[in-house]
Amino acid sequence: MMYINEAGESFGVSLVEYYLSELVLMGTGDTPNDTIHGPWYINAASTTGIHIGHLSPGTYSGASLLLGLPPSLNISGALPNTLENINMAWPDPMGGGYHFMKFEGHFISGGDINGFAMHIGGNAFLPVCTAEQDFTITGSSGTLQLTFNLNEVFRGSHAYSLADGNYSMGDPVLMGMLKENIADAFTIQFLP
Repeated sequence: MMYINEAGESFGVSLVEYYLSELVLMGTGDTPNDTIHGPWYINAASTTGIHIGHLSPGTYSGASLLLGLPPSLNISGALPNTLENINMAWPDPMGGGYHFMKFEGHFISGGDINGFAMHIGGNAFLPVCTAEQDFTITGSSGTLQLTFNLNEVFRGSHAYSLADGNYSMGDPVLMGMLKENIADAFTIQFLP
């Protein structure tokens, strides 16, 4: 239990999996926007980087991206039949498609250790994230570093208490709160 959320609850993390897609580098001046579609599956325990392809040189004011899949891909069976994609399936009785995020662990409430599972899925709950940070891409090599701050899942528009809802899957109120909180959970940096 090495983290403390906005509600003052100590928590630990055991699983973080999510998809990223529709990464838009926001151009400034003469630099047009540059869109890289994805999707990319991320497992925090094993993903050290993803290859997104060629980045256009220019000056950018930040990026926007989906934490999840665009509606055209959020259809059961739309992604390749890999173990990761199968494990990210959203139940057909709940609309089908895929989980956008699975964030699981344990937290302490009233002296007791409880589990939590922050799962988001369904097109109505697709987080659109914005990371505002100026950067310049000058050559054909470098690293675009996106950082996902998990504490932002529990703060932002809504101070989220796990004691009020430790399982979000299928709960539109809880998934809506998480969607709004995640909107500014990423930072971006370009490393030449």
